[in-house]
Amino acid sequence: ISLGLVGSEMCIETVINQGIEIFPNPTQGLLNIRSKLEQLDVAIYNLLGQKVSTDRWQGEPLAIHFLQAGYYAVEFRQDGLLVGSRILIKH
Repeated sequence: ISLGLVGSEMCIETVINQGIEIFPNPTQGLLNIRSKLEQLDVAIYNLLGQKVSTDRWQGEPLAIHFLQAGYYAVEFRQDGLLVGSRILIKH
């Protein structure tokens, strides 16, 4: 996983081998995903490890505005592929 930093904040995060990008990070409620894959199952976990959201990404931004501000772990799955990342939500 490659993290880019702007000042003290994270920006685009790329999982190089799988071609998955998530942005903006931090986000205020919409999470954009770029991938070579056509769809991904997405699960979001809070810092306690509790699953707080599941969705299927098919090219459109994911609405996550209902989540409280803070750090979350994001898990992407498709056909046996499992990729993890982190996001920060700010309101």
